[in-house]
Amino acid sequence: QQFVPTPCKDMEGSCSLYCEGVCYQTVNFAVPNAFAYDDMILEVTNTDTGGVAEFPGYFESKTTIKNNDIVEDKYENFVYARRRFYSPILPVGNYEMVFKMNGSPHWPQMVEQIWEDPPECSPHIDETTTTFITPSPTEEECAQLIRNGGGEDGTHNYWMHSGGGIQVVEGGYAGSYAISSVSRVGAWQGPGQFLDTRCLTEGAQYEIMMKFKLVDLGGNELNCDINQKNIGAFDVCPRVSMRMRKLLGNKIGDGTEVNYAYPVAETVGPFKPGEWNNIYGVFSVTETMAKSEGVFMFVERARTGANIVIDEVTVQATQIGCNNIIKNGNFEKGDTRFWTHMGTSKIDIAEDGYEGLYSLQTTKRGEFWSGMVQYVNLDCLVEGQTYSVNGMIKLLTEAGGIETCDSNKQWGPDGNSGICPTMAMRIKTGNLTTDEYMGSVVGTWVDGEWNQISGSFVATPNIINADDVCLYFTRYHPSVMMRLDALTMTPIEGRDPNQLINNGDVGIGDVRFFKISGCGTVTTVEGFDVATKSDDLAFKVSGRTHDNCGIKQDIDNNYLEANTLYKIAAKVKLYGPDGVAPFECDPNVITGDKMCPVVTLTAQNHGIKGAYMRRTVASIQGEFTLGAWNTIEGYITFMANEMRAGSLNYVIHGAPANVVMVLDNIVLSKGDEIVAVAR
Repeated sequence: QQFVPTPCKDMEGSCSLYCEGVCYQTVNFAVPNAFAYDDMILEVTNTDTGGVAEFPGYFESKTTIKNNDIVEDKYENFVYARRRFYSPILPVGNYEMVFKMNGSPHWPQMVEQIWEDPPECSPHIDETTTTFITPSPTEEECAQLIRNGGGEDGTHNYWMHSGGGIQVVEGGYAGSYAISSVSRVGAWQGPGQFLDTRCLTEGAQYEIMMKFKLVDLGGNELNCDINQKNIGAFDVCPRVSMRMRKLLGNKIGDGTEVNYAYPVAETVGPFKPGEWNNIYGVFSVTETMAKSEGVFMFVERARTGANIVIDEVTVQATQIGCNNIIKNGNFEKGDTRFWTHMGTSKIDIAEDGYEGLYSLQTTKRGEFWSGMVQYVNLDCLVEGQTYSVNGMIKLLTEAGGIETCDSNKQWGPDGNSGICPTMAMRIKTGNLTTDEYMGSVVGTWVDGEWNQISGSFVATPNIINADDVCLYFTRYHPSVMMRLDALTMTPIEGRDPNQLINNGDVGIGDVRFFKISGCGTVTTVEGFDVATKSDDLAFKVSGRTHDNCGIKQDIDNNYLEANTLYKIAAKVKLYGPDGVAPFECDPNVITGDKMCPVVTLTAQNHGIKGAYMRRTVASIQGEFTLGAWNTIEGYITFMANEMRAGSLNYVIHGAPANVVMVLDNIVLSKGDEIVAVAR
């Protein structure tokens, strides 16, 4: 009546008015059914006349019979698909519409707008003559998307369910109440809440955190296994999923598109029976989320019949940076967030850290490649950049005893027992899966202690454009349990692409990228440039029981160029078995107890008979000076079989048995110019 210039008449027997000569059109606004919206109205303003009308919402509250009494049907009234409707019926004109609560603009988490079929009369309103106002969210509203995160107002206000009902219960984690499902009969059922769609802008990141318990119908607390991924399993733990609904038009019958995202958060270990446990996850808002009219976040995937009780629920704005691409690599949060497992295995937190209190452990391994996994955030990688990956590991038996390995042995040629773990990346694109082995134990393994594992990789187009890439540990016996701590993945700054040896001047400060060849141990001592750089270091290779023992490094033959001259060089000092008395070698002899060190290339195509080749490519230049730094040098062009070899190694060895070799400034570079050593 407010928008009609002439009086309207009551229609007998109804609550309607008849306005002669006026053409009406209806538009519907659907919002979630939360208690808070009982007092929310849709304010409609005719911008031509300034007239204002308020339209209350309506909801068909359903009832059921329980114990011969008619009671509210909480299942039907609060299932996520039900809506509260606002349906202004308006004559022709220009209008603005906005939801208000207590006189101020308000946003009910999500809104779906649907026009009724147009009337036969004209003229009438349509989307060109109406403006629906979405109030801009405040910083506070988008900082925390969950409303009533623990039922602390004594109700389940804002909470709905994907099946199984919803209720508020006493005995929360930090307060008086918590939110609980009711009578779940399907794994997909659980409590949920619509998220504020205004805040879900593409690329925004949010962190999901909550406490939870599993309770049976008798009130007894239940256990679950964080490693169980089968949705129908009896011991599966809850996870968080999202249901996104997009209208394909704004008229009745235009249809909808429904998408799901899961998991966006999962139960993290350790799971402690009888206590409140943790669900954690981080998600980035996708284009699909950002374009949806409604995004319903819900907790699901516990055994049928178990009630999911949640408290302290937050979905807060965050920013996951790339300073360290590995997330939760030091485990000082005390849980397994960002980590999962592959193959037959379990992961959990151990109260045994390298630098702090905790580490991640993998147990119950069924395959040599199974165990802990982290998926790499590919947005943090830059194509062509080289990355260093470093961590500390410890090996134990399943019973918790000390396990050993030999860092000089290789998986396959030396069997599969007593082999140290290899660090690897699994790259998946469509149906294609490839593995890149890129890290190994540094130096000599020390039983019962934390040992360093280190490697590097180049972010190739295959990695950058992959569907997903994960870091994992492989090639060690399935009976061995591993603990991991202090894992990092960072770019190697200033690496020259023409320098094929990593850490040749020990610039990193340890022996990473180099491994023992044959026998012995490798540590660090003062280096060649100590006079100009007080912290300069060199490699000390001792405990050599044969002249073939030394150190080696893998060469990435993807970077070798055909018909190109390469220079090989290193600085060397020699000492007797005590490591103190200088030792003198003779560059002119090739056997016996006066041999000098040499550099050898070894090329191997595994599994092909006769595919192993080795050749000496560099030796001492000039006379050997006792007690001084001497130069190993040589020039080579790589052969075709070396350039396509499955493994290609740069080995420094050849001094007599028990002689200590001290090596520095190890180089493999193009031509006459030796470029800056990579760090």
